[in-house]
Amino acid sequence: MILFDDLKEEIERGGSVELVLPPNQPGNTALWRVFLATEDGVRYMLVRPRDIRPYEIKTPKGLFSFLRNLGISEITVPVPFSDGKD
Repeated sequence: MILFDDLKEEIERGGSVELVLPPNQPGNTALWRVFLATEDGVRYMLVRPRDIRPYEIKTPKGLFSFLRNLGISEITVPVPFSDGKD
């Protein structure tokens, strides 16, 4: 587990942010969880300080705001596409 301020410090040291969509989300909802991947290959989940629950982002606007607050100016977002039959 890692807190937001520590996350910022680790990014400055070369760590990277991973945003993960948990499996089996109903309907058109999105819920990103944030992880830090350090240069030595360790992964930490970002948690909220008051209740130690996973930090979750629910909207694209919230996602971009979160990344901006981290000082990240360039992002890559994988977009899953259907097989073209829809």
